[in-house]
Amino acid sequence: MYGYFRPYHSGLTYKERELFESYYCRICYCLRIIGGQTARMCTTYDGAIYGLILSLQSKETPPPVLPCERFGKKNLKAFVDDETGLRLARLSLISVGEKIRDDKLDKNDFKTKVVSSIFSRAIEKAKEIEPELAKDSFEGTERINTLQNEGAPLMSVFEAYGDMAVNSFSRFLELSAQTEELVRSVSEWIFLVDMVCDYADDYKDGTYNGFKTEGLTTFSQYFDAHYREFLQIARRVTGRLMSALMAVKDGSRTWNTLYKIISHATETVIQNAILGKDVEFHYFKDLFERIGTSRRFKKDIKRLGIHKDEKG
Repeated sequence: MYGYFRPYHSGLTYKERELFESYYCRICYCLRIIGGQTARMCTTYDGAIYGLILSLQSKETPPPVLPCERFGKKNLKAFVDDETGLRLARLSLISVGEKIRDDKLDKNDFKTKVVSSIFSRAIEKAKEIEPELAKDSFEGTERINTLQNEGAPLMSVFEAYGDMAVNSFSRFLELSAQTEELVRSVSEWIFLVDMVCDYADDYKDGTYNGFKTEGLTTFSQYFDAHYREFLQIARRVTGRLMSALMAVKDGSRTWNTLYKIISHATETVIQNAILGKDVEFHYFKDLFERIGTSRRFKKDIKRLGIHKDEKG
């Protein structure tokens, strides 16, 4: 999982932002329960998006909204029995484990070895508890690697990423056809953006990238030469995602939150990446920004005398 669905849309109401934060923080707290403080670095915005998608179908009660607790253990009690949150956290760790395994096969550099040493214990624990999720992720990654090594059409690789996501989240509940399509299209869009963001590194390392072209060492160079082909693919993937999102529209706060965050991402992330801007997820930077924003917001509420039930 990656972090391209950022909840920075100015159109989010207080209640919508609070809802997203509840799903984001749920994974963070559950990761800490499973693997300790370091495991929290595997928290991503995209993980929260998948959680919201599942809840859109299951109609579950949203997780509690709690302040960010960096070192204390008081808030952990709210998630000890949250099986959905714990499973999402385990899946996050298993996915990180597959990414590390893939990096070891491709390059096994110093960075990969350090990351592996940090998360290996938590990843193995997650695999032991969730063998079926581990099997789905392993088989999905193996299929993707086979397709990439055989030079399969790019659309086949997209499909494999969608299949892997659907297989994993089908372990959480029996997905409706509409939810399955949304899960699949979100996964494909993330893969698209990841190829854009990693183009230069993939070219340098000699690893797979569906857009990589001999002699074009950066994505900007590739885009200048092949923008028609790229835009055709980007429009297809983005169009599928937005169509899938509209197919599950129910007017709920959950759907409104998903729509605003996903539409904002599809309108800005690829465009910014083409311009060379940083669109990736940074755990510590984001954590400190959220803590600071929360503190300032609380001070403003107190200063203005606004009661919580008056917010949108």
